[in-house]
Amino acid sequence: MQELTWKCYSPLWADYVPQDMCDDPDCMEEDEPSGLEGEYLTFYEDSIRDAIQQANRQTGDLAQYIHGDKAAMLDGKVLSIVPSVEVVNDELMGCATVKLCEPLDEQETAALTAYLTGQYSDGWGESFEQREIEVSDGTVFVHFWSSDYFQIAIDRHPASERENAPGQDRPVYTRPKMNFVGEDGNIYAILGRAARLLRGAGQEDRAQEMTERVTAAHSYNDALFIVSEYVETELSESIRTGRRNGEKTKGGDAR
Repeated sequence: MQELTWKCYSPLWADYVPQDMCDDPDCMEEDEPSGLEGEYLTFYEDSIRDAIQQANRQTGDLAQYIHGDKAAMLDGKVLSIVPSVEVVNDELMGCATVKLCEPLDEQETAALTAYLTGQYSDGWGESFEQREIEVSDGTVFVHFWSSDYFQIAIDRHPASERENAPGQDRPVYTRPKMNFVGEDGNIYAILGRAARLLRGAGQEDRAQEMTERVTAAHSYNDALFIVSEYVETELSESIRTGRRNGEKTKGGDAR
């Protein structure tokens, strides 16, 4: 049977320490590192990829560590799992390339994503996030997992394979959840967060469509309702029931 390739995408985060903080120990004690997400990490793609390759040489293929119930389900089907990164819609994302000798069913796919989540949060990723990665203007510590938000989107037909298999569709994903409560009222910050959720869920086209509609919106409230069509927010139920006007919707006051 022909070998299959799945790509498992997930969001990336990083702690960024500027060069001046690295050079001044007192500054390091007084100031916290800055947090970076996918779009800003593209500037450091090569350095991050090199660090991942070094880590992979030390740990080897992650498929060898599958054990317990997951091994019983995946043994003989998963040939290899190799973490890396890829740029998707201008964001740097975690990308585990999984080689299979046959497709996985729903339960087996769930076992694979659970295994990857464990590796990112408590295994390979926990070790990797402690690695200092020197970049042009400082140091970054890259996290493949976060307790705030994490989701794996699987592309069962990577671009290289889709060229030879026309008509194959990407998988369908559920709408990510996002709360407006606590947001600062900046529509671009809200839009950016919603777009990252969609891209992290493998819905790059919808993220682009949402961005274009929001930037053309005539008001802040209209923009919030547009976002709520793509991600599940406090306003989504109002949209489904047709109750759009007269709602209190601004920023953190949305209910």
